[in-house]
Amino acid sequence: ENRNPTIAPRWSPDGKSILYSMAVAGNTDIYRVPATGGASTKLTDNPGIDVGGSYSPDGSKIVFESDRSGSQQCYIMDADGRNQKRISFFGGRCATPEWSPRGDQIAFTRIAGDFNVGVMNTSGGNMRVLTRGWQDEAPTWAPNGRIIQFFRTEKNTGRSGIWQVDLTGQNERRLPTPVDASDPAWGPIRP
Repeated sequence: ENRNPTIAPRWSPDGKSILYSMAVAGNTDIYRVPATGGASTKLTDNPGIDVGGSYSPDGSKIVFESDRSGSQQCYIMDADGRNQKRISFFGGRCATPEWSPRGDQIAFTRIAGDFNVGVMNTSGGNMRVLTRGWQDEAPTWAPNGRIIQFFRTEKNTGRSGIWQVDLTGQNERRLPTPVDASDPAWGPIRP
């Protein structure tokens, strides 16, 4: 029985495997396991915390966050764990990255005092902050790739809710949710 904490599970685009992060002896790495069960493959092996893997739409790459550089930043690697490279070089930290359905952008949480949702291209360029709340985090893409949902915690009340914004940073709105809500996720489009 595995007693190591496992977090942040994500399906591969083809549904054949699941990414997850597992803490072992004070170090957290990203693993892949077949959806049918079996042995896990360790994809990262660095001192520190590697979490939050999100596949590119074609399944060939994974974006994730790591504190291996001394602060939380976003990285990309091949789906087999090779060719790991940092892509975030802006002020602050980069967390909760998620690949866009079109494969051309990555949404993320930028932490620089406040928490804001931003997007950048897959090499880390053209970074744009889309939200200006106090604590906006955990972006998730709409299946059409034009809207991002996230959760916002209000500074004065501590209450959380689900919000969405378009890629221009405009048309921000709160979605009706019961009481507090966090960590939105879109389901796949079904025929």
